[in-house]
Amino acid sequence: MDEETIFAQVTEAIVRSNRDVAHATIHADASLVADLGMDSMRLAALIGELKARFGDVDLTGWYVTTARHGADTVRGLVDFLCRALAAAP
Repeated sequence: MDEETIFAQVTEAIVRSNRDVAHATIHADASLVADLGMDSMRLAALIGELKARFGDVDLTGWYVTTARHGADTVRGLVDFLCRALAAAP
């Protein structure tokens, strides 16, 4: 799966898990929390949505690491998923 497809699916998952966010407001450098308003319930919904789309990819480590540094961006999430999916058997 290519990066553009993963980005589109992540964007759709963000909208489905946070109805207050419109597609047009989502850009690669948007922070999930600071820019898109994802709280813990919405993040849990997003993770569930992404697991349903991409299999059992563990996003916990990615989020904990990036949230500490304010780097919880859509691009970072897409990059993580690209690497995780490429490494999967």
